[in-house]
Amino acid sequence: MIKCFSFNLLGTNCYVVSDGNSGRCAITDPGCYSQQEREQLEKYIEDNSLTPVAVLLTHCHFDHSLGVEWCLKRWNIPLYMSAADREQIAFNIQACPQFGYRYEWSHQDFTPVSDGQTIEIGDLKIKVLATPGHTKGGVCYLIESEGVVLSGDTLFRDSIGRTDLLGGDLDKLRASISEKLLTLPGDYDVLPGHGPVTSIAYEQNNPFLYGFH
Repeated sequence: MIKCFSFNLLGTNCYVVSDGNSGRCAITDPGCYSQQEREQLEKYIEDNSLTPVAVLLTHCHFDHSLGVEWCLKRWNIPLYMSAADREQIAFNIQACPQFGYRYEWSHQDFTPVSDGQTIEIGDLKIKVLATPGHTKGGVCYLIESEGVVLSGDTLFRDSIGRTDLLGGDLDKLRASISEKLLTLPGDYDVLPGHGPVTSIAYEQNNPFLYGFH
């Protein structure tokens, strides 16, 4: 089961991915900042008798990680992210005040993810796809049993992630999408970090990828 929440002023999609057998779940890209947003996430988890066991980041931009500190403390769970995005933390601390946010990060340890790695959430197997380009350490999370890929800010409906910020690289992003995502089955759903759900088949005609695949 996958539940989507839209958090913070930038409308970041946070997904709670749960295993129907064990009730274990992973919280991906927790951008929850306000007390109301955090209570909304907490209520869903409690109402559905879920047990969070991990926080997964597709990348470490602040709008996707505002709630990381809170989640780790609330449920005493580990954080999974790419080590290549460690440099984003200092950037977040500087950038957040411009948006009226305070960024909390206690230099906690995290479990680095790598391309092809499988993270098990109960019986659910989540495969890591390294997709650098939006950031150096951008990844997507593939759940083959559900026919979905959580694309973060790598791929959107009719668009792709911006590449003008720290660690961005347009050529790498296009290559990541072409080689790692557009080769997936066409009927797979793409759950992006912002905006509506799309599909692999639909994004074969993404205007930002013309002539690249």
